Amino acid sequence: MAWKMLDAVSATGASEPVTLRMIPDEHTVHATWTGAPTAVTIKLQGSLLNPEEGEWEDLAEHSATAEEISNQSAMFHVVDKPVRYVRVDLDTLTGGTSPTVTTLYEAKEHC
Repeated sequence: MAWKMLDAVSATGASEPVTLRMIPDEHTVHATWTGAPTAVTIKLQGSLLNPEEGEWEDLAEHSATAEEISNQSAMFHVVDKPVRYVRVDLDTLTGGTSPTVTTLYEAKEHC
């Protein structure tokens, strides 16, 4: 099941956290954008603690390549990082005309 973590956001910042049923160690983030930005950087952050305690660690950071910027889409995968809570942080969004970013998150939960 995919979660829409950011929905056409136009400013940097973190999404609301998602509590996962199990503790997955494989994660995928798919980002799309509009408005022709010149730079997009997205972080996947995770925690084993209650997200209200604010203990977030960067699991991965992805800066969009020139080709991804042109295609208005990027996908990245994170493995061997088991966490209970996740969120997506739009770290950089510059250039373009009123750019927005939408992200989907998917986890592979092992039984």
